Amino acid sequence: MSADDIIHFILVYNLKTSSIESMERFKDHNEAFAEYERTEQEYLGEGTHEVVLIGSDSIDTIRFTHSSYFTADQGSRGLAVSD
Repeated sequence: MSADDIIHFILVYNLKTSSIESMERFKDHNEAFAEYERTEQEYLGEGTHEVVLIGSDSIDTIRFTHSSYFTADQGSRGLAVSD
């Protein structure tokens, strides 16, 4: 896998409900990092959310490697991201 193959995902995980509130994907690393920093600032100090930036070849890989963020019904709530 080359750097051009990497997709960057930002997940906002609600610690109280144990669910992903939003998920965005980016091909451009700089754009993803800028949005990650903005989103981190939005939730800073609340202690209610985790904001994570993950680079991978696909959302399926992330669902496998970071399975604790995903529930069985996650896709049915409109958060599925296709590659």
